[in-house]
Amino acid sequence: MGWVFLGKFGIIWVPIVLILVSGHSDGCLEGERRGLLEFKDFLKSKGADADRLLPTWVDEKPDHHSDCCDWDRVTCDRATGHMTELSLDNIIHVPFADSRIWLINASLFLPFKELRSLNLSFNSFSGWTHNEVFERLSNLRKLEILDLGSNRFDDNNIFHSLGALTSIKTLIIGHNPLGGYFPAHELVALTNLETLDIGFNLYHGCLPMQGFEKLSALGKLETLNLEFNKFDDSILPSLSALGSLKMLNLRANNIGGLFPPHELAYLRNLERLDLSENQLNGIQGCESLLRLEKLETLYLQYNKFNNSIILCLSSLISLKNLSLRGNNLGDPFPARGMSIFMRAPKENILSILILFISSQELFQCRINGDEKLGDVGFKL
Repeated sequence: MGWVFLGKFGIIWVPIVLILVSGHSDGCLEGERRGLLEFKDFLKSKGADADRLLPTWVDEKPDHHSDCCDWDRVTCDRATGHMTELSLDNIIHVPFADSRIWLINASLFLPFKELRSLNLSFNSFSGWTHNEVFERLSNLRKLEILDLGSNRFDDNNIFHSLGALTSIKTLIIGHNPLGGYFPAHELVALTNLETLDIGFNLYHGCLPMQGFEKLSALGKLETLNLEFNKFDDSILPSLSALGSLKMLNLRANNIGGLFPPHELAYLRNLERLDLSENQLNGIQGCESLLRLEKLETLYLQYNKFNNSIILCLSSLISLKNLSLRGNNLGDPFPARGMSIFMRAPKENILSILILFISSQELFQCRINGDEKLGDVGFKL
């Protein structure tokens, strides 16, 4: 019972009921706790020292309450008790040189229906115990981040299963021995995908009409990492269809010929482009760079450019970071040629950093709106 005071208008007697709204106070859900313990048993069945690797994952005892939301590698929503993140990276601790094959039972994750992030990286997983099981993970309708990087997956059929995870925003499957033709068409159902990382694999191309142009249906895709594969120029036409891209990493592939590849000029939203450690050796159609109005970072180190590349790059009016290290720009560094960037609006040239190695000297030039362009050299 309480009162409501209305100032000079008097007092009204009103019963006031206090409702206490509290969050979930009983810890994690029993079904999810049991699911975690089943995963621990799975590790034991594979010979892993699970008690040492997961010391906090213990069963209930009469005199001990074990809340799995407090366990290592587990994050929960305290309001609901549901698990939202599971970090099982480097969980097996098997040396990479170990020849054992680890197949993971994907059904172990089915109890975690509110899971948003699952990290299985840096293990030795090479596949699933049943080919059809992973498709059942489509029941994890809130899963947004899946990291399968640094494992031993070597069968592209994995992408057929991954295509069922339509809620995924970030998919990482880099640092695996996956090779051949990249099956981009298997991912067209991932309409929420924002980041795709398949770097450090062995891909060398795409099948006709089944390449990266298939991913044009993924209107939210902003980051595509293809570094350290064996892609050549043949994939460039399919990449031109990915108009939503903001970051494209093609470092250390087999892309040769002239710069800029005219196909990339269609990526008008591109902010960061890495073409370093390829076989680019000349320039063509530099005016197409005018389309890349948002490009701020460009890495071209360790190609085969001469100093004519500098004039070509002057079309990039938004450029802030540029690396040309390890090319054939000449010695001494052609700092005067960099003055062409001073034509750009001052707010767009706050920081352009060029690194160049020649004759065992490192020349670093920095352009600032308030400073003159000059050379700074020092011995390595």
